[in-house]
Amino acid sequence: MKKQEERIRSRDKHINNLKKKCQKESELKRENQQRIETLERYLADLPTLEDYQSQNKQLVEAEQHAAQLQETVRDLELCLDTTRSQLREKDAHLDEQKRRERDLLTTITDMQQRVQQGLEDGARLPSVDMEKLRGENNVLREEQQRLKKVIEKQHRMMEQLGSQIQALEEQISQEDSSSQALREDVLSKEQNVYRPKPGADGAEPDPAGADGGSRAEEQQPGVHPLQPAGARLTHRLHAEMNSCLSDLRSLCSILTQRAQGQDPNISLLLGLTSPPPVTQLDEDWMNPEVLQKKLVEAQQLRRDVEELRNVILDRYAQDMGENCITQ
Repeated sequence: MKKQEERIRSRDKHINNLKKKCQKESELKRENQQRIETLERYLADLPTLEDYQSQNKQLVEAEQHAAQLQETVRDLELCLDTTRSQLREKDAHLDEQKRRERDLLTTITDMQQRVQQGLEDGARLPSVDMEKLRGENNVLREEQQRLKKVIEKQHRMMEQLGSQIQALEEQISQEDSSSQALREDVLSKEQNVYRPKPGADGAEPDPAGADGGSRAEEQQPGVHPLQPAGARLTHRLHAEMNSCLSDLRSLCSILTQRAQGQDPNISLLLGLTSPPPVTQLDEDWMNPEVLQKKLVEAQQLRRDVEELRNVILDRYAQDMGENCITQ
């Protein structure tokens, strides 16, 4: 009987142990089931391969666009600096033209005073000398009128260049704003490409996806420059400056012919024809060779102006010497 009781107690004890084991196994099974459900939800919330490729493509395109806009901003800033330098040169040339106009006005006034003084003193100059003085006076008046027209034209050019510079500055400001917005868009897309969607119960992202994002960031495709409206505006500005340079050459040629006592070229005077074109419209002003060519042409124009100044000074000295001999 005792053996039976001990056997029963032993069996009950074994049954209790089995129940505890079954309970532990059930709890472990529930934990595993919860973990499986959490992993399934995490996998369901991860972006698909198509989503990753689409977001990565958008990121690359945004980076390319931002780089292109940055390059455009640098080109426009360089063009603006060049235009400002040319505008300063135009200002200096305009001041020189004003000084020459004042000198001519002083010369004309002095000659008029001398003629008036000679008439008041009763001097009887030969009719030939009087006609000569009148002719020279008329020539000087015509030169004065021409110089006034040149100065007015240069004033208009300066106003046009000022408005074009203002337009370029506004465009640079707009390009900077657009570039900043694209940078922010690129940063946002970089964060969205490698970040899982919300709802993954705090699960950490897959390291393999992060490594793939790093490799995608290391691949930088080539950047192609844009052709925005600023490039066309710059092209028009260069064409206008070329036209002004051609007009200045024509004016120097006409004034040199008149100062040397020759008949001016009527075609140039009326604007029917122009000298050989200074530049082709399709030349790239960012090319160092083209810039060197423009510098040579500007230096040649400066030499032409200097030659014209010397001819006028020689003519003025000759006239003053003849007036002194006559008196």
